Amino acid sequence: MSYPPLSSALILINTSSAAKGGAASMSGNVEDVDKKLRAAADGHVDLIHWLLGPNDMIVHVHAKGFKELLHVIDSRILPLKNETHNKIGSAETLIVTSSKVRKEFALSNTKPKELNAWVFANTNSNNPELGFKLMEDKEVFYVAHVIGRYDMVLLIRALSLPNLMAAIDKTLRTKNYFVGTDTRIVLM
Repeated sequence: MSYPPLSSALILINTSSAAKGGAASMSGNVEDVDKKLRAAADGHVDLIHWLLGPNDMIVHVHAKGFKELLHVIDSRILPLKNETHNKIGSAETLIVTSSKVRKEFALSNTKPKELNAWVFANTNSNNPELGFKLMEDKEVFYVAHVIGRYDMVLLIRALSLPNLMAAIDKTLRTKNYFVGTDTRIVLM
């Protein structure tokens, strides 16, 4: 299964909250931002994962087409940056040019049963089929080619940390078209 080209995006979010004296500080309440994103989702946000790493969360957004996608991001998600308390401090949008997913994302309030990790990669190739071949490994759940700081984003699912590390090692580290990766474990 895949999302149509340019109809979905991955948004990397950092939260912030108001500090004493009105100055914003990092380390906002991820749970509160999650609730606000779900309320603003309007059926377009279909995955929110809290992350361990330089970003607090990743959000998968989809729409019927590119114009609607931009409208959803601009009118439903980014306005949360203007809130005074428990808001989005910063957001980085990665527009998906092509993707494949084992099963369509569905917004859930429960922690994933498997150990999940997002891998952000830069490559030396613009051939999407190289990325999609990674899905031959059953632990590779989602592959997206994106416009932004990264070239490709993958979601890896495994039953344990050793299985996760093995999946990353055998699917990513053995491929000569990856020039750099950044892996982030899903907390919720």
